Amino acid sequence: MHTDQQGRLLSPPVPTPGVTSPSNPTLAAGEKPNLPNSKGFEGMAISPDGRTLYPLLEGATQEDKDAGRRGDLRFFEVSIGRGSGRHTGMQWRYRMESPENAIGDMTAVDDHQFLVIERDSKQGAQARFKRIYLIDIAGVKKNGYVSKKLVADLMDIADPKGVGGRAGASFTFPFFTIEDVEIIDSSTIAVMNDNNFPATGGRSVTVPDQNEYIELKLPTPLKVATRLLGSFVPYGPQRKGAPAARLSVIGDVPYGAEQVATFPAWIHEINAAKTDLSVHVGDVKSGSTRCDDGYFSVVKTQFDRLRTPLVYSPGDNEWTDCHRPNNGGYDPLERLAKIRTVFFATPDTTNGRPTKISSQAAYGFPENVSWRRDKVSFAALHIVGSNDGLEPWTGKTAPTPQQAAEQKARMANNISLMRQSFATARNAGDRAVVLFTQADMFDPTYAPKPGTDRAFVPFIQALVEEAKHYRGAVYLIDGDSHVYNVDRPLAEGSRWLGFYGITGKADNLTRITVDGSSNNTNWLQVSINRAGEPLSWVQVPYRAR
Repeated sequence: MHTDQQGRLLSPPVPTPGVTSPSNPTLAAGEKPNLPNSKGFEGMAISPDGRTLYPLLEGATQEDKDAGRRGDLRFFEVSIGRGSGRHTGMQWRYRMESPENAIGDMTAVDDHQFLVIERDSKQGAQARFKRIYLIDIAGVKKNGYVSKKLVADLMDIADPKGVGGRAGASFTFPFFTIEDVEIIDSSTIAVMNDNNFPATGGRSVTVPDQNEYIELKLPTPLKVATRLLGSFVPYGPQRKGAPAARLSVIGDVPYGAEQVATFPAWIHEINAAKTDLSVHVGDVKSGSTRCDDGYFSVVKTQFDRLRTPLVYSPGDNEWTDCHRPNNGGYDPLERLAKIRTVFFATPDTTNGRPTKISSQAAYGFPENVSWRRDKVSFAALHIVGSNDGLEPWTGKTAPTPQQAAEQKARMANNISLMRQSFATARNAGDRAVVLFTQADMFDPTYAPKPGTDRAFVPFIQALVEEAKHYRGAVYLIDGDSHVYNVDRPLAEGSRWLGFYGITGKADNLTRITVDGSSNNTNWLQVSINRAGEPLSWVQVPYRAR
């Protein structure tokens, strides 16, 4: 079932073919269920691209038991879209090592491999079987058995530092309900138990169990899909290599009257997090609401409540799309001038807490800014959706000369500032270059028509060239498509290289898209790390609704 955070059903439930429990409200009179209560979906993974769910049953169906397959668990493939889901018809079998075992969790490693917790139903001194397997569905036919490879035996964990009390002895995780496995990086996983409110018996028959969290180093690295890296960031005491600085990133917000009313509370929550800098990657209104002066003033007032400096990169909704009748039928270039008057009245100064920053104001682009922090070079570039502002205005069939001239000059400045940022990073020995844009030039949620979105080509080609000659990591953070996503859109084999006709590739570029519009349930905390990967990030849920 697809619900919001208040539990409201957003789309019809997706029935599981061939499986019913006694609690199923659709059971017909006289129909017998074939799966006991509490043996339903104990594990469910989502694909790295966010388009497919893989739910795994905890128990065998009656038909499988009758056929002598008491240790078989079925799991399914469910395609999900914006507001609906459907079974694809594919399903596989996971065979447990014992019919008495159960599974605790399943999480994706890439688009065909998953980690699965398999455990017995014992705890403490009686516990014997608590394991994590790597399974693979690649090449497995419908109803076929997935392959299994042992990744970790939780009853025999090497403990050279004596975490369990005695260095060199095995550490054990002897809990009944081990119910979470997460990927931290390709060589590290986190495992957690559920203490059941609390019960006893895992560590002591007299002392209530804790909810324990452990991290395991794997002897063989996993081949983790790039977009999954950074999706789980462990909390707890800061350790060596703790973040040097933190950024709060938002975009496509506020959308509509309800979000406008809630936006002040969200600003308060970001202030409470005490990050070092905030970034808004554009679209301060939906594409179907008016572009009036009064609205811009309302947003500016909230921006200036931020206690951090705020870098704001305008989006297409607040100026390029304002020609639409339901936006007020404005001249988009006049609205762009208004945006610059309201939000960039003081050159080389941020929104939020006024702070000096290097901008392109001298060239007529005060919104394009760059800065450095903790061996990372940053730049915010005014690249917008709607083909970077070249979509024909209402009543036109092609861009006007003024429209084309504006886009050409702005894109030239974007490319120039981007190249400057790479040059600065190379000269300073920076570990990463981070670019912010509003436009999602690699939107995975739709298939663009060949020959469209050509305005982005010069920037993408220049970006590939600069990334090729840079040894550090490159990050592109955008909004526009409204759905959180992490991928490598310019890596070898990407469909976008062919779509845009790009020469070369950028294997070192990671793209992150923030949630927006109706998905505005969180903000993105981006941390600069002193060691390891230059950036890590985590979605922070809003409390206010």
